[in-house]
Amino acid sequence: MRRFNRWLLAAPLYVQFLVSAATFGLVTFGLDEAVSDHPEPWVLHVFGGLLYGAFMTGFFAWRRRKDGGAAQQLALATALRTGRLLEGADPDSWRMLLDDKERTLRRWRPWGIVEFAAFAGLAVVLAITQDPIWWAFAAVFVAMGIGVAVGGRRNEARIARLRAALDDERRQAV
Repeated sequence: MRRFNRWLLAAPLYVQFLVSAATFGLVTFGLDEAVSDHPEPWVLHVFGGLLYGAFMTGFFAWRRRKDGGAAQQLALATALRTGRLLEGADPDSWRMLLDDKERTLRRWRPWGIVEFAAFAGLAVVLAITQDPIWWAFAAVFVAMGIGVAVGGRRNEARIARLRAALDDERRQAV
């Protein structure tokens, strides 16, 4: 899965569009078929997938530009995963990149927790009023909310270590 995520991060935007659209369309179609007594026509899932793919591609393009390109995103993801800066990392650009990533994590973590808590609450209501399958969705949304909280804190700690490594390199260079 990690290899796929790295490949997708560096893939052209049209590939990200196709993967997002197909994933959304297939997942919603499968869930609709599994849960609903009267599933929607498959064309609606294709249309929803295309809309979702367009939205996510716009988000990916904006984030890619903000991060300095796909190569820079991949380098940052690698540094966060390994806890080590890449060879020849420019301290000034990396400090700005790490600061931006840390701000993004701090800004989005509370919203992610609220979002997944709301989805979990909705799933509980649907489990009580509609179908017990929604308990599984409630559990998934709770796990995702915990993942956002724990993963964000973990990445902030990794960013602090990378920033300390930048400071050490700067002191050694002087």
